[in-house]
Amino acid sequence: MTSSNGTCTISFKTESEKAKAFYELIHSKSQFSGIGKNTLVVQKKDCKLLKNKNIKYELVE
Repeated sequence: MTSSNGTCTISFKTESEKAKAFYELIHSKSQFSGIGKNTLVVQKKDCKLLKNKNIKYELVE
């Protein structure tokens, strides 16, 4: 799901992918808007970062 403030909600099929994404986002000094059990709310630019790092995620609608 994308919102008007430039964020998107993403989910992960595995805990491993979520952990990799979390690690990359922390080390890139990204800002999170929220963290759920299987989801993260991140900036749109951070979705591109994760895609470039080959981290598999799905946009939540």
